[in-house]
Amino acid sequence: MTTTIEFADLPQLSQISDLAHAIWRDYYLGIISGPQIEFMLMTDYSLDQLEKDRAAGTNFLILKENTQLIGFAAFRTLNSSAVKLDKLYLARQHHGKGFGQRLLLHIEQLATGCGATTAFLNVNKHNVRAITAYRRAGYSHHRSILAPIGHGFFVDDYVLQKQLTST
Repeated sequence: MTTTIEFADLPQLSQISDLAHAIWRDYYLGIISGPQIEFMLMTDYSLDQLEKDRAAGTNFLILKENTQLIGFAAFRTLNSSAVKLDKLYLARQHHGKGFGQRLLLHIEQLATGCGATTAFLNVNKHNVRAITAYRRAGYSHHRSILAPIGHGFFVDDYVLQKQLTST
């Protein structure tokens, strides 16, 4: 099997939206409520929102196994020395195979190639699997946030950071 990581083009954003809906409904129930999942999918993963994010400078990467989309990530530049990883998701059947670490490393290499020295990301405080994976990759606690996102819902996240080094 061949796995590839590539920048998503505009038509592939609809595939990302579809995959996000499947992943979130499968993975996040038990971490956040069903209504919050649906609210966040509607606000953050609609095709319209993904297109707006891309137009505003968010870079989307897709991970394919052969020709099948199995995961995606998104990141953006915060300033000349920092990037923010906004999204990194894999279909559940592909967890534990190193694909998430591969996507993360790819983003870090792209970031250092553009001069970034720090990467930031948010992770839900109850998403133990993701927190473990990020810590294993060298990310550490930067701060905690609890912020309203609308309709009575909140993000309850850790902000993690990593100092990047050129390879």
